[in-house]
Amino acid sequence: NHLAENDPLVSAEELLIKLDNLSELDDNNQFELAINNLSTQSSVEWYKQASIQERMADLYSNRGQFLRAEEFYRQAIVNESSENISTLRAVEQWINCLARSAHHKNDVNEQIKQLMEAIQYGESLLSLGKTSERFCIMGGIYKRLAEIAQDPQNIENYLSKASEYYHQGEKCQRKLSMPNPYAMLNAW
Repeated sequence: NHLAENDPLVSAEELLIKLDNLSELDDNNQFELAINNLSTQSSVEWYKQASIQERMADLYSNRGQFLRAEEFYRQAIVNESSENISTLRAVEQWINCLARSAHHKNDVNEQIKQLMEAIQYGESLLSLGKTSERFCIMGGIYKRLAEIAQDPQNIENYLSKASEYYHQGEKCQRKLSMPNPYAMLNAW
């Protein structure tokens, strides 16, 4: 059985299944070792597929590694071709990780710049369609801006915008008769 785990994978679908199993690993060292082992067992071309890149991004995002997740979501989005199409969910999660990784910047101005970039992308995505997820992402971006703002008026403005977006997200959920506690709690 140990040998079977090290055998080369035969398809990108098999790689996706193996990646799904990695979500159960709690230890970061074991996780990175497993990722490295899978990369040696897999075709380099498979890692260029949006579905693989999205799955990798999901794994890193779920581990709180938003910088790494943002890289994979970005690759999934920009590397698409006619047979390798990324999803709108990947775009949503890329914007979310872009915002969440801003705090890794040492300079507050760079953090603000990255958050403003996320706002531009988020507004563009909202123009395609209004969903609870998208409103909540925007609320989160403004909440992060409020956390780093120095001026009390800016803090108040950012928190007001965050609340507005969370309220919109909560309204979307109510229309679907699917309450979203995240949107509800953050709206207040």
